[in-house]
Amino acid sequence: MGDRHPLGIGAGSLAIMTQFADAEVDAFFDANDRILAERYPKVSVPGLKDIIRRGRHDGFVHNPGLFAQGSWAIGVPVRIKGRQPRAALSIASIEERMTGARVFELAALLHHEAHQIAAAVTDRAASNDELSDRDDAPTGMEGHL
Repeated sequence: MGDRHPLGIGAGSLAIMTQFADAEVDAFFDANDRILAERYPKVSVPGLKDIIRRGRHDGFVHNPGLFAQGSWAIGVPVRIKGRQPRAALSIASIEERMTGARVFELAALLHHEAHQIAAAVTDRAASNDELSDRDDAPTGMEGHL
């Protein structure tokens, strides 16, 4: 808790990265190459890119214990129409609980929750837009004191 990792370390950030073009992913890794080499020497950028590629295909990322031995994770992006990806949901657990069909069950649950969050954010943004439209509407009192 309270630890910070660069983009690309952890299932949530890998899930976010599935939403960016390859050139942007390369730029993220290039920007953090020193940190990755110093703090995560066992992690390879080509391996992370492979997880991102598979995540694009599968709709979720699966981190098989790359960052902490025995701790596996899955993640899905929270996709909000018309916005850059900025959030993800992830679950981490011991290896025995993150293999086989269980991975797909958990990914489906995460997708459901991600859709719920995206819908709530979209609805709230639409409500805020409606309120600001009303604030800008003429009141009939312009020019009168």
